[in-house]
Amino acid sequence: MAATARAPDRHPGALPGAQTLQVKLVVARRSGTWLGGQLSGGPSVGELVNAIALGMEKRDTVRELDMMQIATHRLLTAAVTVHPLIQAAHNALAPVRAGH
Repeated sequence: MAATARAPDRHPGALPGAQTLQVKLVVARRSGTWLGGQLSGGPSVGELVNAIALGMEKRDTVRELDMMQIATHRLLTAAVTVHPLIQAAHNALAPVRAGH
């Protein structure tokens, strides 16, 4: 299964030079293990690639990603409240929470 999320790469998103980050996570339906990801956006995408690669290497589940604590800086990252990596994980878990 796949889940996506989008958010500005700075907060607030109206800051000069802000770009939209888009994250797509591919997750095993039964185990919830991350199988891959796809990213697009500004320069901060590289850091998200590293986070996805580390989670895949550790065989983390999307539940663990949903609970991950992420440090943010308003000029360098998306806001923690709308961080696209966490939001994509949250969106991937929505069918599980709904009992599907």
